[in-house]
Amino acid sequence: VADIDDGVKKLDIEEEGDEMNKTISELLLNDGTKMQHRYTELTCTEREILPMDTQVFQVEDGTLYYYKYSSPQKLYINVNGKKVNANLPEFWLGGVGVIGNALYFMTESKIYKCSHSPSDEISVDLMRVINHERAYCGALLSEESGGVKMVYRMNEGPEHGIIVDVPKEELDGLRIAGLHRRTIVYVSPTHNENESLPRLIGNVLIIKFRHASGARHHCYTPEDASPFIYISSESSLITLNTDTMKFMPMLHFKNVSIGSIAGIRNGEITLIGKNEIGEVKLLTAQLPDGYMLSEDPAEPEMYCERL
Repeated sequence: VADIDDGVKKLDIEEEGDEMNKTISELLLNDGTKMQHRYTELTCTEREILPMDTQVFQVEDGTLYYYKYSSPQKLYINVNGKKVNANLPEFWLGGVGVIGNALYFMTESKIYKCSHSPSDEISVDLMRVINHERAYCGALLSEESGGVKMVYRMNEGPEHGIIVDVPKEELDGLRIAGLHRRTIVYVSPTHNENESLPRLIGNVLIIKFRHASGARHHCYTPEDASPFIYISSESSLITLNTDTMKFMPMLHFKNVSIGSIAGIRNGEITLIGKNEIGEVKLLTAQLPDGYMLSEDPAEPEMYCERL
């Protein structure tokens, strides 16, 4: 979070409960396969000021987990204004991410699951020991054997892995950002607007998006029931509908530079943003209609066509 771009304007925050102020700016709109230039401007609601060394993760039931990654590291939830701390392993946590209603992470070649009980106690359970596996942000692992690379979630093993079935040269300069609907999501910022497009090749979804050099970006992949993948880029939110393989018109967050997306629940996005004086804040905003999973979604017969 400390690396969020400093070049932003003063944070404009509405009081909690006020109606969200939206200004629609109409510019140029193309067919949706490339980045769209129509955007909706949203004003966020401030929830709290965060320490510079803290990340936030929202699990399925809406609970927020706070991870202080500087020494001494801490993982906690807030219950009635009080911090409930998890008993963490001694070493630095890697690959931290949400799966369902729990937080998973790797440390010292061990996978742990962190969850909270109805009594609001936090348990940290050792799931398994890993061998020759690599951890990625978002609770992901990969294993390569015999020239074949597989990617899977930390609550699963290699036997549930998705094979990276594209040539390595196709993935040069790209990074693994998530799993969504049995596809491996790779993302890559680009300066060339003509390269801003999604490509689905075999089991791999490659998303290239226009992004300023050196600025922070973050990819959020929700549960498979949702067709959307979200990427924060500076003050903007890029939304890809994987049912249509088209980008939605871009959303812009007024006067805030986005560091990461903590979660999306009931149409509300929770994110971490930074203002011009260096304050890091936990913010929320209501997503417009069409940018989130409906309350009673129809199960698609087929997610999207593969190349």
